[in-house]
Amino acid sequence: MTNEYLPLIAKIEEVKEQTKGIRTFVFSIGKDTDFSYKAGQFIMLSVFGFGEGAFSPSSFPVKDGKIEVTIARVGKLTTRLFEMERGARVGIRGAFGNGFDLERVRGRDILLVAGGIGMGALKPLLEALLLDRNLFGRIDLLFGTRTPSDMPFKEDLELWEKSELLKIKTTVDSPDGNWKGDVGFVSLLLDEYKTDAGKTTAFVCGPPQMLPSVFERLLAKGFNTNQIITSLERHMKCGIGFCGHCRINENYVCTDGPVFSYDEIERMERKL
Repeated sequence: MTNEYLPLIAKIEEVKEQTKGIRTFVFSIGKDTDFSYKAGQFIMLSVFGFGEGAFSPSSFPVKDGKIEVTIARVGKLTTRLFEMERGARVGIRGAFGNGFDLERVRGRDILLVAGGIGMGALKPLLEALLLDRNLFGRIDLLFGTRTPSDMPFKEDLELWEKSELLKIKTTVDSPDGNWKGDVGFVSLLLDEYKTDAGKTTAFVCGPPQMLPSVFERLLAKGFNTNQIITSLERHMKCGIGFCGHCRINENYVCTDGPVFSYDEIERMERKL
């Protein structure tokens, strides 16, 4: 039986600069290592001597024994990680959580709404959808950041646009002189978004202050509450429902989530 507390030892294979303060780390865990995950699951990443934190892989699936994790520098753990160089060792536990249920949305149209680094959590979902593109209907991505320089995954966005497998709209709060996209909060893109809400599932991920306005507009467009899906962020310590740090009433975000539908979140909030 695998010890859920014992991490795999992984090596930093490559570091990709996304924006100032956001980097994608490519971790090598070995081609022969039995490690896999569903889009939407998370890992516990250890920086030895500094601690452990929960992060979502930003690529799908595991390729040649490597996974990507996109991380913002926001505290001691991530600051130390940003100081580490290629070849340095870290620990990885998991994967944990429920992940996105792709079987449930087969044949449906898909809307992805991402803000900032929240795109990192939806990127593996999008890559999983594109691997079986014929199983799903129309796919739309609405992606917003504060400024053009704050937008991660620019190369991926270009490749997706060229593929013509989905439609993409990007927006920024504060444009520069070279910006040619929309201007304003990502939620405003929904005002012009036309879809049959009854056959569309929306996946939403971004900063907490973004979510209420996105949810409000989706509901106004007729989306069913069980077809609005998001990934909750909580301070997770163990990843297996033991420590209780991520508990919301009887729900543990690390085991019952982190992926929840809007109606599930409503039920949890009513019990608070």
